[in-house]
Amino acid sequence: MHRPRNCLVRSPVAVVGATMTILTCSLAASCSLSGCSADSKDATPPTPGPAAAVPFEPKPGAGTSEAPAGAVELGTIAGLKPRDFQAHIKDLTSKTDAANDATWDTEVFYDATSGQLKLLGKVFAHPAELTAEKVAPFILDEFECGALRPDCDDAYGDGALIVRRAGIESIGERRRGAPGFAAALADLTEPYRDGKDIRWFFKTIRVEPLENGRVDTTAYFEANGTTRQGFVVQQNATWHLQWQRGAADAPPKLASIKVERYEEILPDKSGGRFFVEVTESVMGGSDAWQRQLTFDDNHWTGQFEASLGVQQANHGIAVADVNGDGLDDVYVPQPPGLPNLLFIHQIDGTAKEVAAEAGLNLLDVTRSVLLLDLDNDGDQDAIIAVSHSVVVFENDGTAKFFQKAIIDTPSRLSSMAAADYDNDGDVDVYVCGYDPITMLGKGDVFSNPVPYEDATNGAPNFMLRNDGDWAFNDVTERIGLNVRNTKFTLTAGFEDYDNDGDQDLYVVNDFGRNVLFRNDGGTFVDITRAAKVDDPGSGMSVSWGDYDRDGRMDLYVANMFSSAGNRIAFRPNFKPGADEETVGTLQRHARGNSLFRSLGGDEFDDVSVEADVTMGRWAWASKFMDLNNDGWEDIYVVNGFYSSEDTGDL
Repeated sequence: MHRPRNCLVRSPVAVVGATMTILTCSLAASCSLSGCSADSKDATPPTPGPAAAVPFEPKPGAGTSEAPAGAVELGTIAGLKPRDFQAHIKDLTSKTDAANDATWDTEVFYDATSGQLKLLGKVFAHPAELTAEKVAPFILDEFECGALRPDCDDAYGDGALIVRRAGIESIGERRRGAPGFAAALADLTEPYRDGKDIRWFFKTIRVEPLENGRVDTTAYFEANGTTRQGFVVQQNATWHLQWQRGAADAPPKLASIKVERYEEILPDKSGGRFFVEVTESVMGGSDAWQRQLTFDDNHWTGQFEASLGVQQANHGIAVADVNGDGLDDVYVPQPPGLPNLLFIHQIDGTAKEVAAEAGLNLLDVTRSVLLLDLDNDGDQDAIIAVSHSVVVFENDGTAKFFQKAIIDTPSRLSSMAAADYDNDGDVDVYVCGYDPITMLGKGDVFSNPVPYEDATNGAPNFMLRNDGDWAFNDVTERIGLNVRNTKFTLTAGFEDYDNDGDQDLYVVNDFGRNVLFRNDGGTFVDITRAAKVDDPGSGMSVSWGDYDRDGRMDLYVANMFSSAGNRIAFRPNFKPGADEETVGTLQRHARGNSLFRSLGGDEFDDVSVEADVTMGRWAWASKFMDLNNDGWEDIYVVNGFYSSEDTGDL
């Protein structure tokens, strides 16, 4: 993230016969003796003014650190006494260091093992250089392991990818000492030995102290690399690592590794690639691509004043044929200050950006957009959630949009879902509220949920019934949707899960439990607990699909997986004095995504763990879709968050 740096410049403004010097703070700028230059390599240097900047000259001996070559050393004030942080800041920052709390020795040990694994990863990244000498510093002399890449059987293939798996019984030959460990690692990296960009990752989910200085850790292992032919290979496994604590400040060393579960995804060289990235070839000809989409968040954050509240979240895209030519077009909402974009699909496969001509180049913060036929005239209209209002646009059929209505709410909106819930022939809209508009200030990202594990101080959601002639009326309370309706809702999804001819509704809430409303002829009933789909967690998205092809719609919910949460929430010293339900709910928060298989009627079964679909990292959007056209619905998960280079937990 770019930080503002102060620059001293002289402005040729006459003030009582003198030259006025102005001290300015420039976002994403760096200061030098000759002036200010933007951090971005594409930025244009500022035109020098008539008067040159005057550098600050420190007093002799004032500087206390060695300055970079060519730089002028800045001074410090001699004799100035150091001051501590304010008490509450000091207390807050101290909590990030596990070493300050003797009850969390397991987290201190986790930090130590993470350091070892990162160093080992640098060795792993160069398979041709794997030797006993290079791995010896990480292990005990008596170290042993089985095969890190066990014998596998083909579990799946679709012409593009081959998935191979091994069970716990596929231990293979025991490897001992540094030569054995080097050989086991060499076998593990064999699929991309002649490739490049080899990386490995660990997500440690358990730390269990044993006797005699030994500690067991359980970690999810993932490695990937590119083969010489340019194909990507991925390996997933669960490892149990036993460590020996080091003496004094010495790092821990590995005593053994056991592989519990292993799979690898390889390219089917007889087929083609699964996906090919074509974004620039499709959109690169547009001015919007050159001006906006080629720049990342760091660039734009550095261009806007922070007090404007520029947030990169909850935008999404919408896909529909807005001009009636039979080709799908794409609407791209943007953060505040950047215009929304509308790409029209051209017959040659490229996309033309026309948001200004279409009347949809909004600068307002756009949280969600739906393209759908609201007036039953056969074309795709637009309904857009901007900040705390819903704005409705009519499409004239040629991708020209005209504003028809504004509906204000007391909620900061997150997303919308549409369905004809009352079967009257027109589409209604369910609007999701996240937090009250009075709760956050500009630039705030997170709210203050209370209680964290099942917050009820969020903003209300609204069902807007479409009554024709561009009139949308709030019927939330009238139809029973005001139940448990002050949560931090991020999304919702309609589906006739019970096959009775009307659309039911699943509401996904951040910081707590979700809600399933059964539609009984236009009136909704909360049947969440009976159906066992409340799914406590940081709910992000929902997708309905018949993944097992039994004719019943199943439910997939994206949450946040947390390796730190899995380590901490399952320790005996976590939440002392808390009741079992509260602890269990917080443990569930860390688990990740959930898959609920429909058993018919109002019954669902949580099959998340056995289906191996929980670890979607910090998941946001999720979608059932048949990615390879084999007749079975796959799951695609979008994940990630702003982070430093060392994510630590994501």
